Amino acid sequence: MSEQKDVAEEELPSTEISTSDSEYTVKDAKSTTTNFKWWDVLAEGSEAAAAFSLMKGTLGAGALAVPYTMYCAGIIAGTILLCAMCFFTFLSVEMIVRAQDIAKKDTYEDLVDMLFGKKWGWVFQIGMFLFCFGTAAAYIVTIYDIFNPVFVAAFGSHPDTWYGIMFVNRIYFSILVTVIILWPISLLKGIGSIRYLTMAGSVGVVFLAITAIYTLSRYGVSDTFDPNVPEIYVGPVEPEAFRYEEGILFFINFGDDIASSVLISLSPLIQSGDPMVCIAFILMGVAIVGCFPLNIYPVRTTILHSLNPKKHRTIIGIIVATLTVALSFAVAVALPDVNMILGLVGAIAGSIVCFLGPGAFNLVLAKGKMFAWKNWWYWLMIVVGLVSLVLGTWVSLDGVIDFYSK
Repeated sequence: MSEQKDVAEEELPSTEISTSDSEYTVKDAKSTTTNFKWWDVLAEGSEAAAAFSLMKGTLGAGALAVPYTMYCAGIIAGTILLCAMCFFTFLSVEMIVRAQDIAKKDTYEDLVDMLFGKKWGWVFQIGMFLFCFGTAAAYIVTIYDIFNPVFVAAFGSHPDTWYGIMFVNRIYFSILVTVIILWPISLLKGIGSIRYLTMAGSVGVVFLAITAIYTLSRYGVSDTFDPNVPEIYVGPVEPEAFRYEEGILFFINFGDDIASSVLISLSPLIQSGDPMVCIAFILMGVAIVGCFPLNIYPVRTTILHSLNPKKHRTIIGIIVATLTVALSFAVAVALPDVNMILGLVGAIAGSIVCFLGPGAFNLVLAKGKMFAWKNWWYWLMIVVGLVSLVLGTWVSLDGVIDFYSK
């Protein structure tokens, strides 16, 4: 592998990559890390800040849909799916980093352009765009699910006052949060600007896992819990260790009453004043807000990379970010179900960006040795991506049709 890397480094041009106002490259991160101050643990560009951003990017709203996925698949099948996808997610990150190191490119877009050219680059860029703005739409839906129980308890489910209606109604509240909170933080320069928010969000996801243990120990096993009659569920999810624990425990806790988002199932405990669940809701609210801009920045970078404007780059970036936020809001209003959105996004865009792309990168970098036995795991990633794309899209579209038919 080291010989292959040396050959690739000799053959590939060492071109300097210009960075936009929306890009924060590895080169920037290294230079910033040298000025690290011990009292600023999350200094911009530090390894700690990058770790929390990566953790927050992978531990997003998907954790909220895992209990419902466990309900559909059953504990055995669900556990197998989660473990398998956890392995392939780790493999995907490893392949991207390896390709980036060999090609000496700092962004996903640069890798695509160098290895496949501009024509194929559009395919990956569209996939990345769908992946990011679809996930952002799921976050808008989730924010309403988090705060709705609080406002229903305060104003009732059918308030008479204008401010009560604004907070209880899904569309009005989503507009309020999007314009006042989500849109402004999406206009910040880059990921380093929200490093403290991503750290707090990571704590929120961990606390949700603790809450799963708490609710099961306090409220017990659901009377409707029946793992012996699982349905086949093949929609791809992005699992982590916390997601597995949350999925199992919340599934056992709520049984047949589990909703597509576990926050909906937990909402009655908010109205009853359970302090542990209230804290979990607050921290998950911070977590989702911190996740949202992580899905807007890549879209801005991708489109700026494609357009490569000579002037007014910052203004164009603001316009792109604004349009992406607006499209995410429109999807959230049209399909207010986290499980449906994440299913579609994961099946179509996730398969292209997370599985097909990394495998193809490393096969191209093999330089005529792509069929060598040592490259079998790259081909395995391609196969997984194709299966995920076809089966996942079919199941997700069937779910969307069923959602609207009801």
